[in-house]
Amino acid sequence: MNGRFDQLDSVRGLAALTVMVGHTVNITPTYLFSVLIAGSPFKVLINGHSAVLLFFVLSGFVLSLPLLNGRPINYPIFVRRRILRIYMPYLVSIILSIILSLILSRGGISDLSHWFNLTWTTKISIPILFEHLLLIGNIHSDVFNNVIWSLVHEMRISLIFPLVYFVVKKCNWKYSILIGFFLSLFSILNDHFGFQVSNGYFTTYWDSLHYTSMFIFGGVIAKHLKDIMIMYRKISKLNKWILLLSAFVFYNYPGAGLRLLSLINFTYPGRVVMDYTACLGAVLFIIIALGSEKITNILMFKPINFIGKISYSIYLYHLIVLLSLTYLLYGLVPMWVIFLLTIVVTICVSTLAYYFVEEPFMKLGKKISNKQKIQERTNTLNQHVS
Repeated sequence: MNGRFDQLDSVRGLAALTVMVGHTVNITPTYLFSVLIAGSPFKVLINGHSAVLLFFVLSGFVLSLPLLNGRPINYPIFVRRRILRIYMPYLVSIILSIILSLILSRGGISDLSHWFNLTWTTKISIPILFEHLLLIGNIHSDVFNNVIWSLVHEMRISLIFPLVYFVVKKCNWKYSILIGFFLSLFSILNDHFGFQVSNGYFTTYWDSLHYTSMFIFGGVIAKHLKDIMIMYRKISKLNKWILLLSAFVFYNYPGAGLRLLSLINFTYPGRVVMDYTACLGAVLFIIIALGSEKITNILMFKPINFIGKISYSIYLYHLIVLLSLTYLLYGLVPMWVIFLLTIVVTICVSTLAYYFVEEPFMKLGKKISNKQKIQERTNTLNQHVS
């Protein structure tokens, strides 16, 4: 299968919104709103961690698909394009966050949650700034913008992605998934023996081994996409509804995986089981988004698809907006006003960031890629002529 799947942009956009909403409601000291939602079907609205796992699976899918369709791997170009796509927009956002933290932060607000007070409260130092400039180290991800923990893994795994692709291409799907399991199991050794202490939210190199498995799963979907789509379209309407419900349950209630394994007395590290359960839900959502015409039509609704287009900027800027508005307005207006303003302002800022930051860097990446292709064709032609 060839082509770009725009509906997956929409899936990414909806997931980014849930990260934003989840962070917004988490600033209250008791997390009351989050607790009330967590036990209901509306948990999907605040389920940020599962959303990030979905991002990892999607990255594995979209990076693998063109390679599986015959595009040759040019590692230097691949890395440059990933830097322009992920790192440069990140760098712009982190510079803005540092500036705003210096201007607006009061060193925390005691009435608000511990989670809120983790960010913009640490004394800025040269080592901290260097960590954020490098990005791929064991970074103190909570200092300026705590969402960047996932970008650490995106960049690290991008650097080794040819190895991920090699696994996906050379192994059948069973062995690929098994390799993913072993990577996760190996990463858990750090939890037990403490080889490396995480300076942020799961930012060790060991954690990257675990999240690499999500990229592998995305690559497996890409490799077998045609067969998966045939299978999905053959199943009955009832079974499609069951599949959708299963995706919803696994994605939102990853603890279900632990309960299922306990029934057969199978023990496996809890964090891995919960992440894999949520990941299974994410995989099913991706398959449904690609295979269901009705779901595709919903996802291609222009406002939803636009949110998908600006999803990376939503992810980068929502916490910066939330922190800024909270420091400016807390005590002056009700919290619900800050919540609503955060959503509106984030979408406005993200729109500007997409057109003036993301898009220019993406165009530059394509220009570099096209220039290299022309050079390679010229060299090939010259070789034939000579």
